[in-house]
Amino acid sequence: MTAADPGTETDRPRLMTVEDLAGYLGVPKATLYRWNSRGTGPKRLVVGRHVRYRSVDVERWLDDRSVRASDHPDRRGELDRADGGLHRPGE
Repeated sequence: MTAADPGTETDRPRLMTVEDLAGYLGVPKATLYRWNSRGTGPKRLVVGRHVRYRSVDVERWLDDRSVRASDHPDRRGELDRADGGLHRPGE
């Protein structure tokens, strides 16, 4: 940032911390660390010793994991009941 472009840093969205993202996703921080070590979580930034996330990367990661219930392999064979619940045939 230079004197010629004041306010640039405030125009950028705030980076999310591990705590922020865990709260947003409703998962424990340990889950995020596990995803990070396996390379399966959202794209992350390492700033010094700190992990940070861009909201755009988190949203893209979520979009990539969006599935319809009928497309999900765990949902095959399930039937809708009148009350809107799901059950496996024979239960």
